[in-house]
Amino acid sequence: MRVIPTPDVTPTPAAPAPPISLSVFLQIGRQVKKTTIELPTSLSNIKLCFMERFEYDPGKEDFPEVYIRDHRTGVQFELEDIDDLADGTVLSLNIERKLTKRQSVPVPKLTNSA
Repeated sequence: MRVIPTPDVTPTPAAPAPPISLSVFLQIGRQVKKTTIELPTSLSNIKLCFMERFEYDPGKEDFPEVYIRDHRTGVQFELEDIDDLADGTVLSLNIERKLTKRQSVPVPKLTNSA
């Protein structure tokens, strides 16, 4: 009986599978809620998450832009590329609070006291 040596074959590790979902934080003002986003996703789906989690309705106005916070610098910028999403990402709506006349802050008058 003849034995033929076989070469040592080490299986190459498979590339890690992309995540199926991400845990993200949604923020409107000071309110923050954690949610899970199924992948692949779209900007429309993210906006729908804001509407569902916060019962947010932009009414007749256009839906505000979604902003993402860079985890390294803390800078927020408009989310344009869904590939920027990562686990633990903070997403917020760009809602500027408009002051009405009753809410406006009075400006103190400067007097010259000599």
